[in-house]
Amino acid sequence: MTRYRIFRGIAVVAAASIVAGCAQLQSGVNAINTIRLYVGMTRDEVIATMGKPQIREAYGKTEFLIYRTDLPVPAGNADFTPVALVNGKVTGWGRKPYDEARRKRAEANTKKPQQ
Repeated sequence: MTRYRIFRGIAVVAAASIVAGCAQLQSGVNAINTIRLYVGMTRDEVIATMGKPQIREAYGKTEFLIYRTDLPVPAGNADFTPVALVNGKVTGWGRKPYDEARRKRAEANTKKPQQ
């Protein structure tokens, strides 16, 4: 019984390590693939280059496909790179366009009259 518990524990740790390694590998690939992005690229081209996004958000007319990349950026934002699209075309990527779109939405929401 003790051997079984030890073997099961080793198997669980090994499986968790493999899953974590695959996630890390994908984020590393995405970090490299950001070099292949360019303004004017279509949504389908982004997905063909980067794969399926981890998250999709929209603010006004701007859609963001958000990818795990582990790029070196300030703490708290290190794991993800947003790709901004307007009318299905890339307009930019990184935290700056994402933060700007969120700021504009927050400002618009605070200017609405209370009913």
